[in-house]
Amino acid sequence: MKRVVIIGGGPSGTVCALHLLKNAGAHPPEVIIFDKKPFSHYGPLGCNMCAGLISHTVLETLEALGISVPASVIQRKVKSHFFETRWGGVSFENEPGTTLYTAYRGMGPLDPRGEEGLGFDQFLLSSAVDSGAQHIQEMVSSLELPSNPIKSIRVKYGNNKTIEADVVVVACGVNSDFPRVLKEAGFGYTPPATFHACQAEIPLEEEEVNNWFNNSVKVFSLGLKGISLGAITPKRRFVTVTVLGAHVRRADLERFLLHPTVSRH
Repeated sequence: MKRVVIIGGGPSGTVCALHLLKNAGAHPPEVIIFDKKPFSHYGPLGCNMCAGLISHTVLETLEALGISVPASVIQRKVKSHFFETRWGGVSFENEPGTTLYTAYRGMGPLDPRGEEGLGFDQFLLSSAVDSGAQHIQEMVSSLELPSNPIKSIRVKYGNNKTIEADVVVVACGVNSDFPRVLKEAGFGYTPPATFHACQAEIPLEEEEVNNWFNNSVKVFSLGLKGISLGAITPKRRFVTVTVLGAHVRRADLERFLLHPTVSRH
């Protein structure tokens, strides 16, 4: 039996695991997913720093694998985008047959009302485990590539523990330190260029979200110093506010929210 190690338990890693386990026929590989992040936690600890937009093609891919995303995971169906600039705004309806959905990557914000649900990442990870994958909640520290290609890759993790793998899939994302580890491994990997995001959840009543947003994601390009783009993504009883830039911080997000054009929304 072949052993596949997947570094990263987010959507890319878990969907890879599901494909391997569902499409391998009578001899599926042993699949081990490494991810230390607790997706089952509410608040910042479980957040994967994402606005939480999911395309219909992702859900169709999961359906083809026999995985149906429950209604409790989906926060809202998005019908349009509204783009606002310094010179005005315009609304774009989704193309016919195209649907976007919003969800929480973690369990969602800390909410004293205790809304029950499930984060998208935790649902996918649980689905992969139910399908036969093993989840090790520890961090991979390094890879040792063999000089002979027919030999196994040594994966080091946790407190100086080691496991051997026939194939390693890296799906850790750019917010991990692991791209630096790959760069130092010496086989030619170059990490991609990145920018920063700062994000917050604002609580609103569901009726307010319906009235103010009408199932539309609002995107802003207002020429604000240090902020390349801002967005407000509606959820069920929150909106997710995101600002992007080279080095955005909380003060930039607060400055964005106080801008008269943003406040009007």
